[in-house]
Amino acid sequence: RGEAVAVQPVARSDDELHTVLSMLGLCRLQETRCALVVQAPLGKGPFVRTPKKERQKITEACRRSLCDIRHRLQVGARELGPEQKAKDSKSKYLDKLQPHHTGTLSHAVAEIPAFGFYRQRLQSHCVLSNGGLTATRREEDELHSGCLVFSDRPVPLSNKGLEFTLRIEGVSTCFDGFPMIGFTRRQPADHIGLYPDLALCLGQSVLVGTRCQASARDRHEHFEVGFKPPPQEEVQTWSLPAPQAHQAHQKLRAGDIVTCVYTYEGRVQFWLNNEIMLDFDVGRPVVPSSEYYAVIDVCFTVASVTLLPTAGAQEETLFRSECDSPKMKRLQEKTQLVDCLAGR
Repeated sequence: RGEAVAVQPVARSDDELHTVLSMLGLCRLQETRCALVVQAPLGKGPFVRTPKKERQKITEACRRSLCDIRHRLQVGARELGPEQKAKDSKSKYLDKLQPHHTGTLSHAVAEIPAFGFYRQRLQSHCVLSNGGLTATRREEDELHSGCLVFSDRPVPLSNKGLEFTLRIEGVSTCFDGFPMIGFTRRQPADHIGLYPDLALCLGQSVLVGTRCQASARDRHEHFEVGFKPPPQEEVQTWSLPAPQAHQAHQKLRAGDIVTCVYTYEGRVQFWLNNEIMLDFDVGRPVVPSSEYYAVIDVCFTVASVTLLPTAGAQEETLFRSECDSPKMKRLQEKTQLVDCLAGR
């Protein structure tokens, strides 16, 4: 899943050049994959400049048209055979089961990550695959950013606080730096203001990574960055001193395992292959009653990541399910009765 936008000159039938905005998207019709293209004219001539807000408006109109065409085509091709119906039924069952793991789940189902990537609206250079579990940055050697992704549901609490795990699938040798990862209390939604200009400007977020630094923003709305760095009262930042940063920095490789942990005490940590690389006290303890969504900026060295099951979250979920089981409740009731009799 993903859309791409290009602004370029095209020649019409009369050989006159016009500048058009083209949006490309993928459409799957049963087992066939098709590329959809929606175009909007920007003006006559090969070099037409369009104001940013106007171009955003045109892009949104193209996106709505593309989504409408995709929906109409998929509805028209929804005459499924028995095998496809069974496959879809199983997929829907797993989707419903996925966010509610219990101690009785099979080993295969229990290894499904607690969430996938939010796919209703993607950033300009982001492509999702592998059932929404892998995020890849297009043109990774030309652009260092443009692939900010969120979890499609709140991250479950673990015994540490909040955590998720990624496997690095691809890297770029043209850029250097960790990915920016963390959590936000903003629920992702399909609207034009979903993504900030920079990841660290994300509203209600706590992030760690890039060049050995961390950031936090408390306000719900994104900070609109200009030519200067955001002030500390808007986006609070922390960074390691140069000698420690040089020691902590490592070149990432495909196959590396990255874990982000946000502790109940308010520390945000970056783990690499079971070794802690970054650990910052951001002074913002986890609020258990709030919902937090995972944030991954697939940037700099990292070009592609895949979500993995998080052992801590699974252990906590299994522990909670066992505590809530009827057998455990009966045992608790008997224990309370014995305590009362002993007290008399």
